[in-house]
Amino acid sequence: MTRSTVWLAALVLVACGDDDAAPADSGRDQDTTVIVQDAFMPDASASDSASDSGTQDSATDAGPAACPGVCRADQGRCAVGVCVLTAAEPMCATVGGMMPADSPCETTDQCLSGFACFRDREGGVCRRICCPEDPSSCMGEERCGGTGVLVDGTATSYGECWPPRPCALFSSDICQVGESCYLSDSGETDCRVAGTAMVGDACTEASDCEAGLSCVGAFGRTCARVCRLAASDGCPAEEGLCRAYDYSPEGTGICTPR
Repeated sequence: MTRSTVWLAALVLVACGDDDAAPADSGRDQDTTVIVQDAFMPDASASDSASDSGTQDSATDAGPAACPGVCRADQGRCAVGVCVLTAAEPMCATVGGMMPADSPCETTDQCLSGFACFRDREGGVCRRICCPEDPSSCMGEERCGGTGVLVDGTATSYGECWPPRPCALFSSDICQVGESCYLSDSGETDCRVAGTAMVGDACTEASDCEAGLSCVGAFGRTCARVCRLAASDGCPAEEGLCRAYDYSPEGTGICTPR
C-alpha cells in the first residue's frame, strides 16, 4: 500500500467518526441561554419569565384617585416602614404610634399604623382609616364614614370605619361634627356626612342630600324634606304636605307635592 493510500483511508475514518458522534449540545436543556454571533440571546420562555417577574416587582397599588398619597393609609404598608396619616396625605414613616383603636389622642402621630387620630366631639379618637371609594377598607358591617378631619383640624380624603349608628331625626347628638341623621328607604337611620343636593335635586342615596332631607322616589329619585306630622308648618307651601310612608319613623313623614 502506498503512503498516499494510507493517508486517504485515515481521512475517511475520521470523517465517518464525526458523522456518528453525538452533537456537542445533545444533553443541553433547551430552556437555556445560547450564544449566537458572540451575543447572548435568551430563549423566548426565559425572556417571558423575566418580563413577568419584572412587572410584578415594579407594580404598585396606587389605590383610588380619591385617596391620594405615596401609600394607602388604610392598608398601612410601605416598602420600608409603615404608612401613616398624620397630615392631609399619608406618608411612609419608620414606625407608627402606640395608641390602639378607640383610644383618646391629642396629636396626629399617636395612633397605631392603619389608624388615625380623627377629630371627635370630645377631642381626638384613634379610628381605623378607610378609603371612601373602596368598600373593602372596612370589615363586617362597618362602613367608611366620618368627615376625615384629623384632631388638629387637617382635612383628608380618607374616612374612618364606623358601625351602623341609628340616630334620631331632627337631632344630631349621636352624629359627629359635619354629619347629619339620615333616613333610608327601609326606615333605618344612620349618621352620614351631609351632602349638598337640595330639594328637588337628583340623588342616589339619602346622604347625597342636604341635612334634613332624604332621597325618595322609585324612579327619578330626588331629595325631599323630612317633616314632623304634628307640626303645622312641617313643610313649606311649595313642597306640599307632610305625609307618612311605610318607612317613616313614628311621628315623621316626607314633604310630598299636593
